[in-house]
Amino acid sequence: MSLAGNASMKAIEDCDVEDRSALKEFRHKREEWLSWIWSDEYHALQRQIVRMIHNDMAYRVLIEARRCPEDESPGAALNGLLASFMDQAYVETQVLAIGRLTDRGNDVVSVRRLVDDVHAHCYLFTREIYVAHDGVPYEPQIEGSGLLIPGSNEDKSFNAWIRHEKFDQISGISPAGRSRSNCIQCHVFKAVEDCMREIEEEGLRKLRNKFVAHAASTTSRGSQRYSGPSPEILEKVAKAHRQIVRAFTAIAGLLRAERLDLAVYPPLGFLNGLDNAYSTVPVAGLQKRWDELRQERETWLE
Repeated sequence: MSLAGNASMKAIEDCDVEDRSALKEFRHKREEWLSWIWSDEYHALQRQIVRMIHNDMAYRVLIEARRCPEDESPGAALNGLLASFMDQAYVETQVLAIGRLTDRGNDVVSVRRLVDDVHAHCYLFTREIYVAHDGVPYEPQIEGSGLLIPGSNEDKSFNAWIRHEKFDQISGISPAGRSRSNCIQCHVFKAVEDCMREIEEEGLRKLRNKFVAHAASTTSRGSQRYSGPSPEILEKVAKAHRQIVRAFTAIAGLLRAERLDLAVYPPLGFLNGLDNAYSTVPVAGLQKRWDELRQERETWLE
């Protein structure tokens, strides 16, 4: 996916911005930030978040099959082997996904790094750069009424008017106090930092470090315990997802990145067949395959 709006940007010297050096730096950083969001071949934030949400929803739907009515025989969803495999896979993939998105490393693609880097460069978000960095006029001049033609001068002026309104909110300055050098209020980033801090306080990082990513010793893990995807862990994961999305959305909004679709619509009928028996292979055939695998692995001891 191409970086949103970059192709249609005017040259820096044609933009209605007085601080051209700051505009040049802002454009460079914005292109980098948008590449983290959309363009990284393997780890684009949009791809990471959608995959994490999709896998979480899939698990929560699939475990509904374990709610067996009393007047019906249990389905394959209650099989211990299948259930334990799904439970373990869910916890480990979710804890690792959340850990990746909250990683503070300076060589990773994470929401945490995006938040930190945008915050460190918040001085670039002046009103004139926020409004006019791509060639939109700084002073909106809307004449007439009716439908706006995309790309027309009137359309660009309307965009400038919208951007000024938004910047009034994040700068805490009324229209009467507008100036090119207005900056974003600190509380905007504090709200994002609060989201990230809540994720870290949920205890999922400890779970990852002590049980999932590393096999911590008794001394290292102390009183930390893990017994599978309990209701408590499911709620912690849900809270972490909400805070990640809120932090990401807030920063993406500052960059005016395209809106994130969290839950991609799956193909029609994607749940078809889940109410059928799990396997068309007889249990004896599955047992035979298990025995073959076990015997093969026993040879490794020789």
